[in-house]
Amino acid sequence: MELTWLSAVLAGVVAGLGLAVPVGAVGVLVVQEALAGGRARGLAAAVGVAATDLLYAGAAVLAGAASSDAIGPHAEPVRWLAAGVLAVVAGRGLHRVWRSRGTGAWGPAGGRPARPGGAPGVALRFAALTVVNPATVVHFALVVSGLSRALGSGTDRVGFVVGVFLGSGSWHAALAVTAAAVGGRLSPSPSPASRTVTGLAGHGLVLLLALGLALRG
Repeated sequence: MELTWLSAVLAGVVAGLGLAVPVGAVGVLVVQEALAGGRARGLAAAVGVAATDLLYAGAAVLAGAASSDAIGPHAEPVRWLAAGVLAVVAGRGLHRVWRSRGTGAWGPAGGRPARPGGAPGVALRFAALTVVNPATVVHFALVVSGLSRALGSGTDRVGFVVGVFLGSGSWHAALAVTAAAVGGRLSPSPSPASRTVTGLAGHGLVLLLALGLALRG
């Protein structure tokens, strides 16, 4: 039985949420970006993540279960690459926070830490971070494999991919908006200590997630 276009979109939303809701390293980094840079940068990060999820969902729709088979032999080096990238991101963040601790040199008025680049750069950075997550394409390959008969037409497949973008994007956007609101409560004059603790905690968690990914066997 084939899905209607709306049902395909809803199936995509569920698939996108199924990947995004169990918050991992990328979700933590979206929260950290919004806390540090505000709502606009947090939303840009959410768009970058959702755009990559859309591309992976599209690849899974085109290749079906073959996408999972293709990445299987390379899963181990990709896992190490992902752990390495996350460790570098966490290390740079921890270094930046520690170097600026207690100086008040965190950024412009409003108490946000200074962050390099604009919203497009943030979106591209988070898209690149999401690309190195092999679980993403495997997740969508398995979902698409289960829906292979139901996603009969090209329109249904497009609807599914659009739904994935909406599901992933809405969840990460909600994380960003919530984190920005929490960060806004610290404005206009958060203490250097609170900003240091927030930064160390966020990037420290990403480092732990990177270690967990590296040790997963």
